[in-house]
Amino acid sequence: GTFSTLFEKGKNYNVYDAIKLVCACTSTKFVGIIDDFDYIFRKMPYDFALQDKYMELLRNLFKSTYTSDCFALAYMTGIFSVSRSANQSSLNNVMQYNMLSPSRYGPFLAFTNDEVKVICRDYGFDYDKVRRWYGGYQLGDIECYNPDALMGLILNNGQFCCFFSESKTNGLSVALDKKFEDLKDKIIALLNGHKVRGDSTSVENNLESLNNSDAVLVYLVLLGYLGFNEETSSVYVPNESIRRVLYREITSRKWPEYLKEY
Repeated sequence: GTFSTLFEKGKNYNVYDAIKLVCACTSTKFVGIIDDFDYIFRKMPYDFALQDKYMELLRNLFKSTYTSDCFALAYMTGIFSVSRSANQSSLNNVMQYNMLSPSRYGPFLAFTNDEVKVICRDYGFDYDKVRRWYGGYQLGDIECYNPDALMGLILNNGQFCCFFSESKTNGLSVALDKKFEDLKDKIIALLNGHKVRGDSTSVENNLESLNNSDAVLVYLVLLGYLGFNEETSSVYVPNESIRRVLYREITSRKWPEYLKEY
């Protein structure tokens, strides 16, 4: 039968009651999937009332005793971490994996060397050039590639260019517009091929947490603009595509003249 047969006609159900009823009647648990779960924090950073309501929704879905047993698992993607601060500790049962600490899931967060070799073979791409343009990321001890860039290369018939969405480019602009004295020097050092230490604990789940240059660098790692070496806690420019995007942003801001041209 259809789900409509489970509900009484004319009766209003909230989302929690509906989930509970479907689970009970079908003896089947849900898998919750939320893409860009942090959209509200990134796009509406000062709407704290909305953020609190959203966190309450997530808590009621995935942690409350009423509905949590209706979910086999929940999978959420985003840039920021799930906050564990005092007023939003509702999701402290969430395990978090990202570009900074991928754990054993590194091979599933991006394309690996072996996968890229297959792509290059199937589409006739030059592997060394693909690696120079889109590789260079480290997830643990695994070298990885930007999956969006590889898909863009395929759809663009092998034409090499910078594949970054407008939303991510906006995130880069927000980060580089922060007025920290040492940020310019660090970004320029990165563009000149140096590695810079970055504090991986600097960013929470709002743009207000970008309160120093370390936080900005870590934010750029989470956006995919910088690579991160977990062993040395350092950030770096991973490839030619990123180098060109950063150089374009820097030159548009007329930053110091000692930046090398690429």
